[in-house]
Amino acid sequence: MFPAFAIFALVITDKGKAFPFQHFSTSKKVEMELQHLEQELQSIKTLLLSQKTVFNFDEAAAYTGLSKSYLYKMTCAAQVPHYKPQGKHIYFNKTEVDQWLQRNPVKPVNHAELEEQAATYVALKNMGRGK
Repeated sequence: MFPAFAIFALVITDKGKAFPFQHFSTSKKVEMELQHLEQELQSIKTLLLSQKTVFNFDEAAAYTGLSKSYLYKMTCAAQVPHYKPQGKHIYFNKTEVDQWLQRNPVKPVNHAELEEQAATYVALKNMGRGK
């Protein structure tokens, strides 16, 4: 009979082999290990998601980082490209979503150019006052 504080788990190695092991640990260490496994699982899900060309609604929300309610609001207002092939389920093309996410780019600030524009603006404003 095993002690009551033993935790049994299935460990998958980096070579894909699975084996059971018995782990005697404090709850903190177990919690940290579970968090690490959850992070690894999330990164695997992210990698798999990036390989798809068509997303369902939940996948599109995860991919864009938008909340489901906000994404739904945007689809209702036709602010984001999407498809409803059967009139009910919403699908998104990854390429179109990428293009939509990259609209309205913000260019880096060139401080020298910004100073020049400010000087020109001030000079023109002062010329207008001199009349």
